[in-house]
Amino acid sequence: MPYKLGHVAFHVTDVKHVTKFYCDVLGFRESDWMADFFSFLRCGPDHRTINLMETGSNRHFHTAFSSERSESYPLQIRFADRPPPQGGR
Repeated sequence: MPYKLGHVAFHVTDVKHVTKFYCDVLGFRESDWMADFFSFLRCGPDHRTINLMETGSNRHFHTAFSSERSESYPLQIRFADRPPPQGGR
């Protein structure tokens, strides 16, 4: 059973612009970057609350919740235009 939001991941067309919006307008803070196409943002004590990856489209990728079963295996709920991969949770 989910008890806490883990993170929300989005595909975006301009990761630097969207990251700046989340930080300057919504008050998020940068946690880190992977190269120059993937930012990790936070709004509380958790390291990653929002993940933004530049892919050329703007859409929700997935939402992950921490569950009672284990912090190391978050429950992910995908609302994407394709099903999760084989063996996915």
